[in-house]
Amino acid sequence: MTDSASTDGLVLVSHGDRGVIELPDGRRVDGRFRRSVGRPFCGDRVRLERADGQSYVVTEIHPRRNVFARADKRRRKQVIAANLDQGLIVIAPAPAPSIDLVERYLVAIHGLGIQPVIVVNKAELLDHAAIEDGPLAHLDDYRELGYAVVATSCKGPPGIDELRPVL
Repeated sequence: MTDSASTDGLVLVSHGDRGVIELPDGRRVDGRFRRSVGRPFCGDRVRLERADGQSYVVTEIHPRRNVFARADKRRRKQVIAANLDQGLIVIAPAPAPSIDLVERYLVAIHGLGIQPVIVVNKAELLDHAAIEDGPLAHLDDYRELGYAVVATSCKGPPGIDELRPVL
C-alpha cells in the first residue's frame, strides 16, 4: 500500500481519538480518529489512509447497520459497539443476576434486529445455587421460546466448547 492509498478496515478497539483497526489481510494496526470524521466505535467499518510507516488515519466511517448503546451517569447516550450480528447475554449463578436483567437485554438486542444468545457462565455452580426466582429459574422457558442457552465454565466441565460454534 502506498502512502496515498486508502483501504477499509474494522475497528476492534476505540479509545478517545485512537484505536486498533483490522485490515482486510488480517493485520491489526494503530489508527487515529480525526475530529472532523467523528468517533468510530468497536465494530465500525471505516476507510483509512496511511499516516506514517506504522499508523493510519480514519478518513470515513461507513454507514452503521445498528448501534448498541446505554445511558451514562448523566443519562446521555453512550455507544458500546456498532454493526452487531448477535448479542451474548452472560449471567452466572454467583453473584446472582438481577431479576429482570435478561429481559432488559433481550429487549435491547431484539430492538437492534440481531440474534440473542444467553450464556450461563460458572455453570458448575448451578447445582449448588439456590435458584428460586430470576433468570436462572427460567432457563428452560428461554429455551422453549427458541433462545440459544449455552452453559460455560472456566473452572472445568462444561468448559467453553459449546460456545465456540455460536461465535
